[in-house]
Amino acid sequence: LDPEILAIAVEEGLELGDSDKWITSLAGTYAKQQAHSQDMDIEPLIRSAQLAAENVFSRAPSPSWRRVYAQTGLSSSSCETLRQFVEANADKLRDLFFNAGYDDLESLNHLMIDASLQLPEAETTIAFAGDPEVLLGQWLDGMSIKEIVKSTPDDTDSIERISRYVEDLFGYRLPWIISALLRISKESLGLQDEKTSEYIRCYPSMVKHGLPNPVASWAMSIGISTRDVALRLAEAFEEQAADTSSHENFVTWLSGLSDDSLRHEHGVTGYVLNDLRYKLGRMAVNRLLDPIRPLHEVLPLQEKVVGISYENRWIAARRVSAEDKLELRRDYENPVDPNAVAVHHEAGQIGFLPRELAQRLAPEIDSGSNIVATAVKAVQKKKPAITVELRLE
Repeated sequence: LDPEILAIAVEEGLELGDSDKWITSLAGTYAKQQAHSQDMDIEPLIRSAQLAAENVFSRAPSPSWRRVYAQTGLSSSSCETLRQFVEANADKLRDLFFNAGYDDLESLNHLMIDASLQLPEAETTIAFAGDPEVLLGQWLDGMSIKEIVKSTPDDTDSIERISRYVEDLFGYRLPWIISALLRISKESLGLQDEKTSEYIRCYPSMVKHGLPNPVASWAMSIGISTRDVALRLAEAFEEQAADTSSHENFVTWLSGLSDDSLRHEHGVTGYVLNDLRYKLGRMAVNRLLDPIRPLHEVLPLQEKVVGISYENRWIAARRVSAEDKLELRRDYENPVDPNAVAVHHEAGQIGFLPRELAQRLAPEIDSGSNIVATAVKAVQKKKPAITVELRLE
């Protein structure tokens, strides 16, 4: 009853002495309705709840700490254990909160495992013969379950057994407890979330997905289904983003990648690509649609043609010269982008308009607007680069 009583106390604003209010609150629960339908007396539940409330209020006498404890979903006794751990390791935690990076993962793993495994909520449904901390390090390094099994000296831990253990502890229990520990740490140490390290803020997600950096965990959270693809996307983004790495910038960057690039360079295909495009369409802000301006205020503009390198389009692109007339054609058969606009030369298709621009122009083309496209720059090298100017006729 402990976590539920804690939640009721916070939601209803109850104090320990509010006996009438406790009874009223419990009488409004589904448990009361079930008991009534079976002619059961609710008095034992009320007595148990009152006893649980006494324990909760003794561990968290102030409303502010009860609110923090209630937000964790853990029992008040587990929260108290974590609070004592934070106070005992205040200097280490404060340093990690502000400065944690990739080189600090080992220290972070040690602290979090040390704190979490003390709690009954960390007890898994399946035993593991090895060291959970070593396993966590391997998991965060991106090792597959097969690779982990090969490196495990005790051959009693099969792929299925370790998979279930990883799913239970790292996929569920540990991120839950770590999130609680971070919340309690911020309250106890007076830390502000916006000043903490990205590695600290993303650490529960990194543990859940088994990834060694925040960007890869963002990719998995958005909808990338495999760790290796998430890592490749993270590496590509970090090479370009340098000092401007943020979740918003990552979503914008990912939204700007062409479908050809996602397929051929990053291995995002099939339903995963469809799902990713759908989610990105709901998350990313298109600068050309915010706000929507009349088309004559958007055009003329110049943009690079994307997707030239794929599916032999570079052959036609090699024949493009500056001032050549180009043609825009809606690609209604495109499997993942209903707004796709292909760019054609007399020699054949050379690529597509960038996704953001296509999203803005596709409805205009569909409704009969005549948009004239002209090549204004053609750099002929191994991979041709074509810049097109779009004007409203």
